[in-house]
Amino acid sequence: MPNVKRKGLYTLIAIAVVAAGLITISFTGIGNDVLSVRNIKQGLDLAGGVSIVYQADKANPSTEEMSSVMTMIRERLDRRGYTEAPVATVGSNRFQVDIPGVDDAERAIEDIGRTALVTFAAPGPDGPGEVIFDGSHIRSAKRETYQDPQKGVINLVALEFDDYAAALFAEATRNYMGNVIYILMDDEILSSPVVGTVITDGSCVIEGNFTPQSAEELAALIRAGSLPFSLEVMTWYSVGATLGETALNASIISGLIGMALILIFMAAVYKAAGLAADLALIIYVGLMLVILSAFNVTLTLPGIAGIILSVGMAIDANIVIFERLKEELGDTNRSFRSAMDTAFKRAFAAIIDSNITSFIAGVILYALGTGPVKGFAVTFCIGIAVSMFTAIIITRTILKSFYAIGINKPSQYAVGSNIFKLDSLRQKPLRIVENKKIHFIVPAVLLALSLVFIAVNGPMGNGMFSYGVEFAGGTSMTVDFGREVNRNDVARIVNEVTGQQPRVQSVNRASELQITMRSSGTETLGELKDALKNAYPQLHNDDITTQDVSATVSGEMQRTAITAVFAALGAMFCYIAFRFRDVKIGASTIIKLLVNTLVLIGFYAIFRITLNNSFIIAILTVLGYSSNDTIVLFDRLRENRKLLPREDSGVLINKSVSQTLTRSLYTTVSTLFPVLCLIIFGVQSIREFALPIMLGIIFGVYTSVCLAGSILHVFESRKKPDTAA
Repeated sequence: MPNVKRKGLYTLIAIAVVAAGLITISFTGIGNDVLSVRNIKQGLDLAGGVSIVYQADKANPSTEEMSSVMTMIRERLDRRGYTEAPVATVGSNRFQVDIPGVDDAERAIEDIGRTALVTFAAPGPDGPGEVIFDGSHIRSAKRETYQDPQKGVINLVALEFDDYAAALFAEATRNYMGNVIYILMDDEILSSPVVGTVITDGSCVIEGNFTPQSAEELAALIRAGSLPFSLEVMTWYSVGATLGETALNASIISGLIGMALILIFMAAVYKAAGLAADLALIIYVGLMLVILSAFNVTLTLPGIAGIILSVGMAIDANIVIFERLKEELGDTNRSFRSAMDTAFKRAFAAIIDSNITSFIAGVILYALGTGPVKGFAVTFCIGIAVSMFTAIIITRTILKSFYAIGINKPSQYAVGSNIFKLDSLRQKPLRIVENKKIHFIVPAVLLALSLVFIAVNGPMGNGMFSYGVEFAGGTSMTVDFGREVNRNDVARIVNEVTGQQPRVQSVNRASELQITMRSSGTETLGELKDALKNAYPQLHNDDITTQDVSATVSGEMQRTAITAVFAALGAMFCYIAFRFRDVKIGASTIIKLLVNTLVLIGFYAIFRITLNNSFIIAILTVLGYSSNDTIVLFDRLRENRKLLPREDSGVLINKSVSQTLTRSLYTTVSTLFPVLCLIIFGVQSIREFALPIMLGIIFGVYTSVCLAGSILHVFESRKKPDTAA
């Protein structure tokens, strides 16, 4: 066996071993589940639990005040056994608390967020007795140190009181000399220092075996009990473990079926090249799972959807390369190696630019989104980076190895197969710019139709859009009754408990209902859960998901959605205009993307798709994806202009569109496979953004093929002003 052939075979065996190893490791792990999917932390929407956002009713609390509240929340969580519950600040005056596995969400929300109350109490027969004064009279509490000649550095907590408390404290230290004075929060003892002297100056120190950390924690807790503000629940949602498990299983099934369809499609269309892409895609999936485990990424339901979507989009770069390879191999004078090198070289710029614009959308999603939106953005951005690596490095290595072992005939790479009869367009291009008026009419009609639906739905009382609680505020409760139940009976129970007339509708299946109403307090929602469980004994807390969003937060989410869209469009314009050195191309791309966005918003009105937090995901995903098509088109146009510098602009646009049409259609088909699987097999919350993404992708192909080049032709056809004197 010649050395080249042997080397190619060994390389293929090594890549196959790597692919098998990555998949194996991702499921079995190394040692104690290291790098295993079992080591990936599940978000609350998968594992079950409650997520709460509290807001201080003070506009700009100090850093010290925020730290004190954080310590107080952490102490309350630990005291109730929620040791794995993370607490994080959000903005300048909010806190997000995620509590996994909580059974009584409403009680947890009230307990964790209620106003802290520190009291100083006299000693009683069996513990704390009469309250001397409360924390509102504490001026300061902080950790201090002093140097003891024998013991070294001593940590203590220093307190200062106002005049009212100073007088009471002086009397208490006089009365309880040698005894303890209790410091309590929520009726729990924080500290019980022994009185060693009468204190009359309104300040004291608490000594003990403090470490710097424990002294700071006690000081922070005492400060929290003296803060002049309380915490208000801004938004919260609880997910039953049963519903979370159902969502996880449905998403896994969607992903496996979607990936299988992609593997079959690529092998059928591109033959040997398709098999190379399939092997690279398996490595891609293995790398994604290992990376998520290695970096301890918290996986949410939208995050899983992001992975599934990225599987379809990961094929995009391969299709760009393979279409260029088919063109190069079509030249009978080119060797396989020369054709492959040229194909990768010419596809490289389009791949980099298109992926960067998608990455821009992902970064903006992460920067402006919260909770599940960030989860989607993380997996989406990781997927983009990994897909570029597998397409540019792994796929190329596999193709070189195929060539080395003798798979080097053009027919083995689908040259001449022309499944959809599209290759002929390279010789007889489409008449795109000649029909640009028609191309402008189609989106105009869709937008007009959207306005009609908006105009009709508003006066009829249905609302211009079908707003979810994230955008309209209110409470949404999803209940899996386990069997089909009468909606009217459920509505009657809700009305009796809350006094509201709710909207009750089926979601994933007949046994699962979604109850939507105005925002209700946690106590009322707890009573509603009890009433439903009494009426339907088969119900448990694990079967109920609840979400409550205040009007303040819903308004912020609407503004965030608008900001995200314009930020993405602006960033993409700047990048594209810079990369192409052409403001007209940048403007044409952004106008095309803006049309996509407006039409997609129209789809929300026409099909009454719920407008909620997933709206941001859908819009920016479609923007990123749709920009890929346009960049590939304009990259080919840039190349054709260099080859034919004197050719008419319209002719070059038609030629470029026709040359990239196969790539656009094949990429769309491969991406729609996993999206359709999410719609068919996914849960309701996933369908709410998978459906508009599907519609956006389909319309995005139309605008890329017919609209983008037409807009550019309009810009370039405008007569220059006569500058003659």
